[in-house]
Order: sequence, then structure tokens, then C-alpha cells
Amino acid sequence: MLRYHPAYRVFIYILLFFCVEIQESYGQGKNEFLYRDVPESILYETKWQYKYTLHVESQTIIHRAGDHFQAYYYFRLDKKAESVVNGTHSTGTWLLDRGKLNAPILNTDSLRVVKATDVELILEGSNKTGKGNLQYYFEHFGDDGQIFKKPEYLLPELTVNTKRENVGKNSVAKWFKNFWRQLWGLEMDDSENLAGKPYINIEIIGGGYFGGIDPAEKNYIQLKNNGRLIREYATQYQGQTKTIKDISRQELESLAEYLDTKGFFALQASYDCTDPECFKRKLKRPLPIPLRISVTYGLRHKVISVAMFGNDGVQDRYLSYPLLVDELVEILNRMANRIE
Repeated sequence: MLRYHPAYRVFIYILLFFCVEIQESYGQGKNEFLYRDVPESILYETKWQYKYTLHVESQTIIHRAGDHFQAYYYFRLDKKAESVVNGTHSTGTWLLDRGKLNAPILNTDSLRVVKATDVELILEGSNKTGKGNLQYYFEHFGDDGQIFKKPEYLLPELTVNTKRENVGKNSVAKWFKNFWRQLWGLEMDDSENLAGKPYINIEIIGGGYFGGIDPAEKNYIQLKNNGRLIREYATQYQGQTKTIKDISRQELESLAEYLDTKGFFALQASYDCTDPECFKRKLKRPLPIPLRISVTYGLRHKVISVAMFGNDGVQDRYLSYPLLVDELVEILNRMANRIE
């Protein structure tokens, strides 16, 4: 009978452990995540339709969606969870904590994420009425507003008009058009002045923490291609305030070039927690509001999200992300707050 050295057996056990870990977190498709490596950002602003329930041990489908049962779920950027089950709408909150999705789904409060891709979501929980485990299969679906209303905080949809106008034609009519728009406080028609220049659009939304005496419900800044800066800020009790001012084209282009040279378009798409302390902070009040940044410069477009951003009165940072994010937010806030 062969006898192995104790150190050799320890090595075999360690090797087997790492093999299990690798298989548990292995994904096969684009943006596919399994178990503990699921980033919270993959569920931001996603909508899912329930398809069927599978009994894991017997591999038997025990329930299917149909005319008798339909369920839809919406995981919002502000951490609110909406559901429509057989026409009944309800709201709650959601949180992804180390592979567990804490949200009211199919009469459960917490389910393990087995698989998450751009098109499919599989959640797993114990069978409360019998033996074994159950897996719930969901399919991503596009909603045009018929099931869930679009939240006010979402970034507006961007439409780039590439059709160039006939410069110099109907100049008198254009003068009166701009005079009328200026009289009513509307945006000027700058298509002639911006012809041939790169398209620039910068937007930030969210960030900070939801709490305090008068918690903020909306914090949105947009710097448009024509230099028009719009800031919308709303609190729970004071309501919404809107600031509009104009930034010079030179300053706008300088900011876009600065972001480009600093590598903004090469940043990661999302920055989320990687340590237990950070995950614990997500559960505490005041609740963090994710920050989302969208920058378009010419033909390049980049959207990034930061799961926790800003000082909560205790600590400046709970996760690692580039200092360029802080710089951009500070620059836009200074532009919005400065006295012209």
C-alpha cells in the first residue's frame, strides 16, 4: 500500500480547492458572471421577465410563466426594485451582496445568483415546500414604458443630428428665429457656428448618499454641445431647482481634450466593491446612490458607473476608482455654481 508524505497530501487538497473555485466563477459568454464574482453594475437599470422554475436535483421544470402567471422585475439605478406580478405593481429595494440578490422576487427576500449575462438571469434558493433547491430563470426584455415608467433620474436618450444645414440660407429668418428663442429663454440655433467641430456631450447623474433631514432625490448635470449647461437638483421636501447657463466653446473643448488626454475613454465601465467592509457599507444608512457619467467626444462615447461616490461624513472613499472621476464631478459642479 502506497503511503504519501503529509505535505504532498496538503498540496493535493489545496489544488482541488482552487479547481473548485475556478469552476465556480467561470463564465462562458460576454458579460457573464457566476456566483461570487457578480458585479452589482450588471443589474443597474435592467428589466427581467420570469420564464420558468427548475427543480435542481431532478432537473425538472415545475412551473412556467404563461397567461395564468406573468412576472416582471426592474432593478433601478437608485436601488429601488419594481415588480409587476399578474398586473399588480409593487416597489421595494434591491442589493447584490457577495453573490446574493436581496430583493422581493417570487415571494422570496434573498436568492443566490447562479448566472448573470446580458440576456439571462438565473437565481437559486431552497425549496420551502419540499426537498432540494429551485432555480428561477429570467429573460432580459426591452420595455417601451408599457410595464414600467421611466424614472426621472435617467440620462436622456442622446440623438446626434448629422445632417448639416445650408449655411447662409434664409439668414433673416434665422435671425428672427434666434431672437424669438432668446426672448423666451430657449436655446439658440448654433448649427452654423458648430459646423465641422467635434460633437461634445457630458452628463453626470447620482452620487452621494440618500439620507439626512432633506435627502436629495435628483442630482443631474448636462453640458451640451452648444455650451448650454443644465443642472437639475431635487430634494424630498424643497422640491426641484433648475440652473441654466452657457459655457464657452473653448472651455468645453478644453475639458473634452483634457478628459481624452487623461485616458477617460480607456477607463473601466464600472467600479464596485471588492472587499467585505465595502459591501457592509452598502447595507448601512444613509444608502449610497451610484454615480453615472456619460461622455461623448466626436465619435467616441463612454459610460461609467461608480457604486459609491462621495463623503458620507465618516469616510471619503469606500472603493477604488480613478481620481479623474473626482476631477470631472468637481469641474462640472464649479461650472454650475460659479457666478458669471
